[in-house]
Amino acid sequence: MRRGTATFGAAVLTVALYTGIAWLVSGIPIPAGVPTARAPWMWPFRVVATLGFAIASSVHLPHLAGDFLAAILLGGVLGAVFALSRRVLSG
Repeated sequence: MRRGTATFGAAVLTVALYTGIAWLVSGIPIPAGVPTARAPWMWPFRVVATLGFAIASSVHLPHLAGDFLAAILLGGVLGAVFALSRRVLSG
């Protein structure tokens, strides 16, 4: 497969994975008064903030530390999926 086609296929797969993660994260309950609760479920800010809230409350960390860990984890997972799928698709 050509390099451009492999990159496009990897990007499509990564966006599909992000959409799945965002949909799963939308089921995590967050307090109604938080401004993040009013954001659409697909926005990266909401996904990172909700994951951070879940991490922070389960490990007993400050909310910002949870957001930082969530951003690192989400970026690592999406980056790894993109890189590996691009490599597999390029042959």
